[in-house]
Amino acid sequence: MSIHYSTSPLALFSFYLLIPFVLINGYQAETTNADSKVISIGAIIDINSRIGKEQQVAMDIAAQRYNNTSNTYKLALYFQDLSDDPFKATALAENMIKKQKVQVIVGMHKWTEATQVAELASQAQIPIISFAAPSITPQMMGIRWPYLVTLANNGTAYVKCIADIVRAYGWQRVVAVYEDDGYGGDYGILALLSEALQVDGSIIEYRLALPSTSYMSDPREFIREELLKLIENTQSRVFIVMQSSLDMVIHLFREASQMGLVDRESVWIIPESITNSLEYVNKVDISYMEGALGIKTYYSGNSGEYQYFEAQFRRIFRDKYPEEDNRNPGFYALQAYDSIKVTAHAVDRMGNRDNSGRNNLLSEILSIKYLGLSGEIQFEGMQLLHNPTLTIWLKTFEAVVGDITLLAERLQYVDFTVPYAESGLSMVITQKSEDSAFMFLKPFSWQMWVATGAILTYTMLVVWYLECELNPDFEGNWKKQMGTALSFTFFSLFFAHREKMYSSLTRVVMGAWLFLVLILNSSYTASLSSMLTVQQLKPNVTDINWLKKNNAKIGCDGDSFVMTYLANVEGFKPENIISINSEYVYPSAFKNNSIAAAFLELPYEKVYVNKYCKGYSGSVPTTRFGGLGFMFQKGSPVAKDVSKAILQLLEQGEIKKLEDKWLNPSGECSNSVISTNAETLKLGNLWVLYVFSGGITTLCFILPTIYSLKYSQTPQNHAQGNDTANDENPWKRAIRLVKKICSRKHGEVKARGDVTDCSSRSDYISTTGPPEHQQTTAAQLVEVIINSSPSPLQITRS
Repeated sequence: MSIHYSTSPLALFSFYLLIPFVLINGYQAETTNADSKVISIGAIIDINSRIGKEQQVAMDIAAQRYNNTSNTYKLALYFQDLSDDPFKATALAENMIKKQKVQVIVGMHKWTEATQVAELASQAQIPIISFAAPSITPQMMGIRWPYLVTLANNGTAYVKCIADIVRAYGWQRVVAVYEDDGYGGDYGILALLSEALQVDGSIIEYRLALPSTSYMSDPREFIREELLKLIENTQSRVFIVMQSSLDMVIHLFREASQMGLVDRESVWIIPESITNSLEYVNKVDISYMEGALGIKTYYSGNSGEYQYFEAQFRRIFRDKYPEEDNRNPGFYALQAYDSIKVTAHAVDRMGNRDNSGRNNLLSEILSIKYLGLSGEIQFEGMQLLHNPTLTIWLKTFEAVVGDITLLAERLQYVDFTVPYAESGLSMVITQKSEDSAFMFLKPFSWQMWVATGAILTYTMLVVWYLECELNPDFEGNWKKQMGTALSFTFFSLFFAHREKMYSSLTRVVMGAWLFLVLILNSSYTASLSSMLTVQQLKPNVTDINWLKKNNAKIGCDGDSFVMTYLANVEGFKPENIISINSEYVYPSAFKNNSIAAAFLELPYEKVYVNKYCKGYSGSVPTTRFGGLGFMFQKGSPVAKDVSKAILQLLEQGEIKKLEDKWLNPSGECSNSVISTNAETLKLGNLWVLYVFSGGITTLCFILPTIYSLKYSQTPQNHAQGNDTANDENPWKRAIRLVKKICSRKHGEVKARGDVTDCSSRSDYISTTGPPEHQQTTAAQLVEVIINSSPSPLQITRS
C-alpha cells in the first residue's frame, strides 16, 4: 500500500507555519503542569439524589473558580457515589486514597459514615471534612479521630432552639419523635433535649421511635399503629422530630394529618435536616406539613459571592440536569461550596508559609476564619464554632448580683432570690415655688370653708330667733336685726363680741359654737404658720394622664425594661419616650425642657430625689413589680442559700438601716419640701365638731318653737279669735308665729317712741314723780304690751 503526500506549496507553507505554534502551546502546558501542584479532593456523596446533584455542581463551581485564579495550586475533584449502606463509605474512601491519592475527603451526611471514614483517614493522616455532626460531642473525639473536622452544627444548637420555643409557649409535656438508625445515635440528642427541658420544668412525656423505611414492608400501617398508641398513652400534642430521613417524615405527616394530629390543637417541630430538604418535596406532601415549625440556619443572599455562585449554579444545573424543575441552590449546596473554599484557603495559606504535608493542611483548615455562603465558618476543637447571642462539600455566668428586678418573663430563664427591696415605677417631676396672694385660704379646703360659712349662717339665724324677743339690741327692721345677729356671731370667731345674751338657750348655742371656733382658730393658725415659714412647691405635672393627653416627652432608662413597659402597658407613644442612660443627664434634660417627667424604679427615684431634693418630687408608685433580687442559673442551689441570708438580714432590720442610710431623704432634703395636701385641713378631719355644734343649735331652736306652737293652741288664743288654729299646718303656724314676732317688734318700737325715760324692758315705769303718776304710766304700758300680741311671759307679768 502506498501513501501519497501532498507536496503543493500551500500545504508545505501551512505545515511549517503550524510548527512554531504547536511547540509554543506544548511548552506552556508543560510549564503549567510543572509550576502548579495539584491537590486531589475526594467527595463521598449520594450523586443520584437531589442533594447530591446540588453538592456536585456547587463543588465544581468552587474548584473551577479557584483554579482560574491560582497559579500555585490546582484542585482536582473525585466523586464517589454513596448509597444508603453506611459501610460503603469506608470502601469508597479507601479506594480514593489508594488510587487517586486524595489529600482531603469531604462529604458524609450521617455521623456513623463520618466516623467510619475518619477511622481510615486517621491511619492515612488525611483530613476529613464532614457534613454531619454528633448530637453530643464525645469527650475523646480529638484523640479518637484526630483528622475529623465537622462542618455542621451539632445537636446542641437544635436542642437550644427547641427549648427556647417550649419555654416561650409554656408547654410542660412534649413528645419526641425520631428514626432509630440502629446504632444508638439518637440517644445522645434525646438526653440533651431532656436535660434542656428539665431546666424549665418540662419533660418528654413519650418517645416515638420509628425504624428506617428500608426495614418496613408497610410504613403506612406501622406508623398508624404507633400513632394510635401515642394518642392512648399521652395528653401532650407537642411533637418534636429529633432526627429522621425525609422519606420517614413524609410518611409520618401523611398519617398524622389523616388522623387529625396536624391541626390547630397540635404543634410539630422539624429539624434543620428536614427543613433544608422541603424545597425538593412535591406540593401534595408539603400540604400534610402545613403549620409545622422548622428550624433552619440563616444565611444571607445579598453578598456578591452568593450572587455569582447562584448565577453559575442555575446555568450549570440547568444544562446538566434539565429534568429538574427547581434550579435554585439549597443549603446543602452552600455547605458543599464552603467545604471546597475552606480547603482552597488552607492550601493557599500552606503555600504562603512554604509548608507541605497533611498535618500542615489540617492545621491550616482548623485555623480558618471565613464568612462562607452557609454562614460564619470558624473551628474550635475540630467542630464548627457556634456563636449564640444569649450567653446566659449557654450558662456562661453562675450568678448576677445587683439591682435586678424580678419579672415574670425573666423567671422563664433564671432563678431569683427573695427580694431584698421593693420595686415599682415612680414618676419624678419638677416643682416650682407656690407663692400666692390667696395663701391665707390654703389652710382649709374648700369644703371646710363652705361648711364653716354654712354653720356660721345657721348659728346666726338661731341666735336671732332666740334673742329677738328679749334682747333690746335686736330691734328695728329685719335688715338691722340680721346685721346685729351676724355681727354677734361673726365677731365671736375672734372672741370679740360684746352683746349681752338674754336667753339661756342662746348661751348654750354660743357655747357649742365657741368650742368649734376655738378648734378652728388653733388649726388655722398652726397650718398658716407652717405654710408661711416653710417653702411650698407646686408640681408642674399633675399625673400620667396629663402627660399622655399633652404628648409630653418623658425620660427613662433605655437599657432596662421600663421603656417597653411605658409603651406597651402605660400607652405612651414610642416617639415621646426619651432614652436616658445616666442619672446625671436627667437634671439637664429637665432644665432644657427635653422631658416633662422621668419614670424611674422606686429605689432609683429615692436616690435621685435625695440627691436633687430641691425642685423635684417623686410620686407614689402606682405599679408594683416583684422587687429587687439576685439572679442565678435555673436550678442553682446557691439561690436558696442567698435567699436565706436575705431573710435573716430583713428580720434583723439590717436592710432597713441600709435603706434609711442610702435611699431615704435626710437633713436638708427631708425638710425642704412639704406636701400641700398634707397641710390643708379637710372636712373629714373636723366633721364631728360641725355635727356637734349644729346639733346643739338645732336642739335649742326646736325647743322654743315647739313651746310656741303649743301655746298658740291654748284657750286664750281661741278667745282672741284663733278658733281655726288647730286646723292649720304646723309649718304655716311657725311662719305665722315669726310674722307675729316681727310685727310685735315694730309695735314695741312705736310704743317705746311715745314713752319717755324708758331705757330697757325692765325699766318701763319711771321711779321719779308722785305715786299716782307711776301707777298711771304703768297701766298705760301694760295696755300697750297686751295690744301687741303678748308672749306668755308678758301675760304673766301683766
